Amino acid sequence: MIAVLANVITTAWGAVCVHLMRRDAPIRQRRVTSWVDQSPIVASLVGLLFHLAGPAPAWTADVLTLAGPLLAFSGAALFAGSVVHPHNLSVPRSEHALRRWTWLTAVRVVYFLVVVLAAVVTSSTALAVVAALSALSAPSFQPVQLAVLYGYRSEVVVAAVRWGWLLAPLGLGLAAVVR
Repeated sequence: MIAVLANVITTAWGAVCVHLMRRDAPIRQRRVTSWVDQSPIVASLVGLLFHLAGPAPAWTADVLTLAGPLLAFSGAALFAGSVVHPHNLSVPRSEHALRRWTWLTAVRVVYFLVVVLAAVVTSSTALAVVAALSALSAPSFQPVQLAVLYGYRSEVVVAAVRWGWLLAPLGLGLAAVVR
């Protein structure tokens, strides 16, 4: 649920980033497939329209309960496949990329920890948990998958995949504390 909300919040920004990545991709992208890459924004708009039309039927909770673990598993499988894809394995490891990833991660952590503190002060437990998990979480699935799809060879993306998992236990622990 938290991942879905985080994805919806960043859908517009993600659509712009995907558009720019497609436009400048080392592997030429066919125009016909652009709707697939922009489907999250379409899905978010349709979901917003459904929300404005009225409350969700009670049976949707059952569907989400059953589909959630399956979708998480398939997403994790796609992520793992992208990580061990020959394209990403061939990207060299560099000290510069690790330093850059560390700096970008530190900015993210500080930003979300400020949100955690604000949420704790205002007694918004749900926001505090979401911010804690966003600050200290495993690496995002999308960059490593798009690197393979579009042909980018980013040392920073590969560094995030290799080292980002170290933050996940800290995020879970902080979320448990602020809960």
